[in-house]
Amino acid sequence: MSTHLRKLHAGQAHPEPTAAPNLSFPTRYAAILDRVAAIDPVRYGCSRNFLNGALTYLSPYLSRGVISTRQVYEALQARGFTFDEMQKLASELGWRDYFQRVWEARGDELFTDLRQPQPGVQHHRLPRALPEARTGIAAVDGYLRQLPATGYLHNHLRMYVASLAC
Repeated sequence: MSTHLRKLHAGQAHPEPTAAPNLSFPTRYAAILDRVAAIDPVRYGCSRNFLNGALTYLSPYLSRGVISTRQVYEALQARGFTFDEMQKLASELGWRDYFQRVWEARGDELFTDLRQPQPGVQHHRLPRALPEARTGIAAVDGYLRQLPATGYLHNHLRMYVASLAC
């Protein structure tokens, strides 16, 4: 394996999965705080791009205001992590806040092309293979089958699905 590939796969314990893991999203506040307390920002920074990386699974709680990005950041500081150790996670928390502010400012306009019209687009419907989870890509299909139950897609899966939808 090349040095580049070794660096790319650093922190990844196993090859990328072809099926979605069993995910659960507790609703008890204490369990959510336990999830925050379990975050390892160093491992997150090294492996967040992998489907089986050291992910936080905090998105549903952050997006709905159950917990705040500041609360997560301060909990990590209280555990003694330095900014350098949690830089990647802090960056992602910052992007989440930025996007939410843009959404507040632009409202439903966010669901349109904000920069320029797309007159050449001919297909405006979702390809049938996506809701039916039969794209032929095992990892994508596995997560799509689980999506109705969990409401969760890894960030990269969202990008993969978007590339298939557009």
